[in-house]
Amino acid sequence: MSRELEIAYEAHAREQMLERGISEELVRATRRFQVANYVKVRVDHEASMMYVRLTPAKIQYTEDFGDDRLVDYDDRDRVVGVEFIGITGGVDIDGLPELDRIREALVAEGLGNLMAEPVA
Repeated sequence: MSRELEIAYEAHAREQMLERGISEELVRATRRFQVANYVKVRVDHEASMMYVRLTPAKIQYTEDFGDDRLVDYDDRDRVVGVEFIGITGGVDIDGLPELDRIREALVAEGLGNLMAEPVA
């Protein structure tokens, strides 16, 4: 779905909710819930890469966290997603922003085994 279509759909859904008498506060809370629960994990075993997308927001910039970990941010400095390169030996999530959400996403997708054990 294109971003323009996504925005049009969101505006239409919001309008429909308001027409049904749902309060503006509940409409905003519903959107926050949808974004908070938006997590997609893509794994490319052939390329030994994985991407954990935490929000549908547009990526504005990327920060390198070392150890083949790249974190994408939106225009409000919120984490959009994390790319892991070279996942065959496991992925190190230690020290990443949104650590708990990344861990939960990997476990929920049955990929908990990819998390490298923290170094003591």
